[in-house]
Amino acid sequence: RGLGDVYKRQLDWFTEQHDAGMVCVKGNVRYRDAVYEGAAFCRLVASAAADAGTFGEFVRELNGCFAIVLQRDGALCAATDRLRSFPLCRTRFRDAWLVTDDLLRAMEDTGMQPEIDSGAMEQFLLSGFVIGQRTVFRDIFAVQAAEIVLLRDAETESERYFLSVSYTHLRAHET
Repeated sequence: RGLGDVYKRQLDWFTEQHDAGMVCVKGNVRYRDAVYEGAAFCRLVASAAADAGTFGEFVRELNGCFAIVLQRDGALCAATDRLRSFPLCRTRFRDAWLVTDDLLRAMEDTGMQPEIDSGAMEQFLLSGFVIGQRTVFRDIFAVQAAEIVLLRDAETESERYFLSVSYTHLRAHET
């Protein structure tokens, strides 16, 4: 059984295989007073995120427009920048994780035929978007803005590393 697949549009993505796994990056980042893109961005991720545990710490220090998928230590880690400049989706398909920035291509390539989530579709038709992790498809989830997702076996962990609104400030004014 494979860990999973990463389906991505070929343009703008850089991918490198490493002894410990695979790194896919899109965009550019500023990290510790230097700017990285392309192959240099791949090497930065591979060296700075030595394991799935340090991936989150590393991503919190990045500024820029990016999407990262890291396959290492029997896990897939996905992260987006604070604006979600490059949207990613994730799902479990045929007992493996699938991460993509091109859901239609992934559906064509794999034969996946997801069910429509009628509640999410209604939300989309009324507002033009779906709130949170949901998509218009059942069991296909979006990686949200400023989110780090760890996918291991059939388990998912996620963390939002930046919120643009201070909820503690809002709660302090509640009476």
